[in-house]
Amino acid sequence: MQSLLQQSLELVPELQNRGFPPIQRGLQEIVEQSKSLAKKCSRTGHVNKNKAHYFLAAKGYDAERFTRDINAMDIKATFESLEPLSETDIEGQLQHNFDLVILTAIEESKQLAIQSFQDQLSTHMEMDWEERKQELLQSFGQHSGLWTGSLLRHDSNTLHPAASGAYPPTNAGAANANSGLSKAGLDYAYALARFHSQPADCALVSEFTRVAASPDDPVSNQPDLVDSWNILQAMVANAAGPDLPPGSSLPARYFHSEYRTNAPALRARLVQGGLRFLEDQYANLIYARISQPEHARTAQLGGVPGLVNGIKAFLKVQYDRPKREWPAEFEDFVDGYPLWPLLYYCMRCGDFGAGLELAQSVPDIAGEIAGYLRLYIGSERCSLPEKKWRELLLSFKERVQHSKDLYKVAVYNILGRCETSKSYTQVFSARQDFLWLKLRMLCEGLQPSPQFRAHVLPLAQLQDILHKYGPAHFDPLGTNPWAYFQVLLLTLQFERAVHYLASNGQLRDAVHFALALSHCGLLIENTDPAAMLLIDQPPCPLLNLSLLLRHYTIPFIHTHPREAVHYCLALTNEEIRNRFLRDLVIETKEFDTLLGSIHSDGTQRPGYLARFVTESDHISITRLCAEYCESHGLYEEAIKLFDLAKDCTQVVHILIHQISQVLTASTPERTRLLELARLIATRYSAQNLFASLTDPMLEGTFVQLVQLAHFFDLFAAERWEEALSTVASLHVLPLTGPSIDASVETFGSLDDAVRRNIPELLLATMSCLYKLYTALKVRTRGAPSSAPNHQMMDELRLRAQGLVTFAGSIQYPLPGDTNAQLIRMSVLMN
Repeated sequence: MQSLLQQSLELVPELQNRGFPPIQRGLQEIVEQSKSLAKKCSRTGHVNKNKAHYFLAAKGYDAERFTRDINAMDIKATFESLEPLSETDIEGQLQHNFDLVILTAIEESKQLAIQSFQDQLSTHMEMDWEERKQELLQSFGQHSGLWTGSLLRHDSNTLHPAASGAYPPTNAGAANANSGLSKAGLDYAYALARFHSQPADCALVSEFTRVAASPDDPVSNQPDLVDSWNILQAMVANAAGPDLPPGSSLPARYFHSEYRTNAPALRARLVQGGLRFLEDQYANLIYARISQPEHARTAQLGGVPGLVNGIKAFLKVQYDRPKREWPAEFEDFVDGYPLWPLLYYCMRCGDFGAGLELAQSVPDIAGEIAGYLRLYIGSERCSLPEKKWRELLLSFKERVQHSKDLYKVAVYNILGRCETSKSYTQVFSARQDFLWLKLRMLCEGLQPSPQFRAHVLPLAQLQDILHKYGPAHFDPLGTNPWAYFQVLLLTLQFERAVHYLASNGQLRDAVHFALALSHCGLLIENTDPAAMLLIDQPPCPLLNLSLLLRHYTIPFIHTHPREAVHYCLALTNEEIRNRFLRDLVIETKEFDTLLGSIHSDGTQRPGYLARFVTESDHISITRLCAEYCESHGLYEEAIKLFDLAKDCTQVVHILIHQISQVLTASTPERTRLLELARLIATRYSAQNLFASLTDPMLEGTFVQLVQLAHFFDLFAAERWEEALSTVASLHVLPLTGPSIDASVETFGSLDDAVRRNIPELLLATMSCLYKLYTALKVRTRGAPSSAPNHQMMDELRLRAQGLVTFAGSIQYPLPGDTNAQLIRMSVLMN
């Protein structure tokens, strides 16, 4: 301050010389004047800043945001040199910049590594969650539309989007909590086993039908269930034709090629089979109705036995007219009975010939319809020639369409397909009647002229109509899933039928219907096992049969593994079947029971699965199980399974890897592994199986490791001389015979499984030498003649020195204390 004061006083004379008067200010005045100047500068700067903001805003710049960003910058963390650098210190500046680049790169790499770790962690957590979620959904009987790996999303066109393959708890098909299978479930499983045992003599559909109709299981013996099996049996039998004798087995996938290509001929035969069932069912219903004791008085059945007399009795019971006083809407009569109801019921029972005889008996009334009936019966496609078809349509439009006798309208509609869109619920009130009418109007394989297109009902159109109706139309109360199932079955919507049955509490029956359809080749299966149960999209629905079987077998694979095997064998896709069997074997751990085993003498005991698959398939399934065990750390099981699959190379490879890991350990795992290795070594040598190894070096490595394991066992038992003899016979260490250089050269050709145990082998061998040397040294003290002992001690010292030299010569990184311990013991021996 004194210096500043002195300098300021020196300025005063200079100013006075220029003519400026002196200015005297006190300290308080100086402070006030400084504050006044500061305020003026601040206002000016603020105004200028605002004006600058206006100019920047006009050009589209947000000056306020830029200001905030600049103020937020922390320039204190900038890397600076610890020592000040002059502007001419070029070397220092370059070093500083070099360090700055290195540190910046390290920091950026660190941030990238952290970010990569977070991304990988997030990805693995998501994948793990998807896998666990999938397991949970499947354990609760559900299947998600999103699957890790395939990303197969749920399609909105599935039959029941809300269900998505979900199965509510079943009643008849639910697994028993104690045994895993109900009585009916066991019967179905035994039937499937009989079929796989004798496929040529056992008809699968017939077997399942017999089980469903069995009186032993009241839960299974449901009329609708039995009817559904009878429908399928009738359809298959009619589609197979006369070439297949009744009750004989249908060849596997018999209809597959035709059904896959949607062949009209096959569809027509299947539909005709369903019609025959409905017609026989109705005829049985008529006879059952008129045979009831309470209706015998009204029916007054008599005369010539036959369908027509039965229908007459049925009409009297139906309309409660024992004296044949019929409703006024009936138009024409024959022998006191309404003609058109008689004709209709003859058709409904499938006996069009009886209807023709009846119409011909009254030619003045039914002569026209008799001619149409004759042509209809003689047609392969149940259709009239176009000329007669045109006449029938014209006659229907002019005289029949508005008739009060609805049975007459129905007869014309059946023969001429006059109004395919109408259902005539007064006549066709029951579900079976409605279906029979619609199936009679189908025209599979028919190619009519354009003028008749309006009177043609294709199967695809009928399927769409019934699909839009949905199950609520046929089962309003929702208590009978078999109603809509039979609708889908009769209209050849097999995939939708199975899915509907499975999603409505009938998983067991859905599975066996699916198996029967698949065996016949009437099911289009999805080859993606990760897909959801049903993918309902053009050109045809796809059913995931493997998923359906997996859900069904989960409750009883542990209690009934053999029965579960047969459901796996029912899959037609070989790859999916083998993987399904692999999962079953792995889950149950029944390796010996299902796959078989090999005894110590080399004889093989076949497993249960070997009875039903070829040898190549058995080897393929066993190999899949072995690969799974190996990848999941079940090495002992993997060794046995690869041995069973006759893959000697993989057996030896795994044994080498595992023995090298536990060579010096003392665990039960090592004991079991070495016992297995010795058995395999003995058997492979006796049967010359080592010759089949793809790598000849594996045999030598395997034998060396087994011998080394024996050496370490002898070492642990303190049998020093035997241990030295064993390790010397391997010629791995320079103990006898070859020189150190030869041993070093031999070491380079050893397998890594042997080399990784060299440190422990060197220490154990040196310990044997030291123990023997110490014992000899104690023995020579006070002995009258110790020359032989001294000679042996010299030999032991030479061997020890050779080991030290060998350890320092090999090109292999030994642990830091290994050389120190070797040298210490060698020194103690000298």
